[in-house]
Amino acid sequence: GRMVFKPGSQLDLRYSMGFRNVDLYCVAPVAMSNSTQNQLPTMANYDFWAVGLNCCSGESPDFHCGEFSNPHAHSGLRLMRDNLRPFFRLAVKQAEAAYNIKAMHPIFLYWLQDPALEMRAYQEEGYKYFTLGLFAHFSLQLFLVVAAAMGFSRLNEF
Repeated sequence: GRMVFKPGSQLDLRYSMGFRNVDLYCVAPVAMSNSTQNQLPTMANYDFWAVGLNCCSGESPDFHCGEFSNPHAHSGLRLMRDNLRPFFRLAVKQAEAAYNIKAMHPIFLYWLQDPALEMRAYQEEGYKYFTLGLFAHFSLQLFLVVAAAMGFSRLNEF
């Protein structure tokens, strides 16, 4: 699903972290800036985390995933791949231990300016593969019908 945050929300790159297990699982919390001073205050609990694969060093706070540097990005597309979630959760656990912060129930998302555009791209790709599969199926069926017709026509010759 899509999430749209209030203007002023941004990634708090001070608390970004990476966890390595073959790939590097990178996380950074989403925080709301202080409107008067445009600073990111420390929050009691970080529930929303931007994620990415192989886009940080894992050694220092250097999250470079998605549209991390886009000042107009205030949205996210929720992580749907369940096989990646435990590794991002371990990266959040590392961030909690390293920076003494809390993340009781982290929700993982890809940080974007326009998640609807990304969802349309997923939909177009799905239609492309559906159409390709449809043509492949009908081509195979046509081949099998022609082969069966030729085989049955030869049976009549005997």
